[in-house]
Amino acid sequence: GGSPRLIPALLDVPQAFVLHSLEHLDEIKAHIEEKNITRAVVVGAGYIGLEMAENLVHRGIEVTLVHRDTKIYRPLESDMSDFF
Repeated sequence: GGSPRLIPALLDVPQAFVLHSLEHLDEIKAHIEEKNITRAVVVGAGYIGLEMAENLVHRGIEVTLVHRDTKIYRPLESDMSDFF
């Protein structure tokens, strides 16, 4: 599918992650457990970003979702996107 877009300002931030593989997911999970993370920011509201936000919330983590467009996950119809 898609490819994550890298944000140059975050490339050297140790607590910033890209999610593009299962190995990345393992790194994120380990970081959450090691640092006892309670808040997170997910950049991007496509399918993967929404899935990540949902799973973090289920772990009890407060999530802020940042997206550059007014509509999340393009395949959603406008009324559903507006709801979210």
